[in-house]
Amino acid sequence: MLFQKIKRIVFALTAIVLMLSMVVIGLMNRAVDIDPAPADASMFELTEFALMSQQELNPVINERPVFWSERKPYVEPKPEPKPDPKPVKRKPNTALDGAEILGVMVAQESSSVVLKIGEDVHRIMVEEVYEDWRLADVTENKAVFLLLGGRVPGESTVTEIEFKPRQPLPKTWTGSEQDFSEN
Repeated sequence: MLFQKIKRIVFALTAIVLMLSMVVIGLMNRAVDIDPAPADASMFELTEFALMSQQELNPVINERPVFWSERKPYVEPKPEPKPDPKPVKRKPNTALDGAEILGVMVAQESSSVVLKIGEDVHRIMVEEVYEDWRLADVTENKAVFLLLGGRVPGESTVTEIEFKPRQPLPKTWTGSEQDFSEN
């Protein structure tokens, strides 16, 4: 019962939409008569332009006429050359001085090191850059860094930092029950 009522409503709405669309299409195809305004003969008179001299019409044309035997294309003036800046004296890159390797992970392209530089600790993966130093290679006992960009004469472009592992912890506990330190 409800389904049939819904079906009738949908059919009625579809019929109304079709009728409205036919009305709109009919209005769009209707011919429209437009009466053009009669042409005024004064629109075609050139007396106003004929009375003006060529000098008054456009001074740019007189300065650079299109058909002129000596006409040259426009050339922009050359800017004055700027003086060369003084060379900046570079300081040696000391970003890795005093660096200590805390840990090494060797896994081909995913290798990385944990560096301690001063109080800061950084994890650097192979091909990452730290302060213009690119980590090129990691082995079990060292990391190789290459300096990017320019360098100062006498400065090395390759820095190798060796990994100094700490002594292993004892296999048996040597401390007292209250002392939980390693020593």
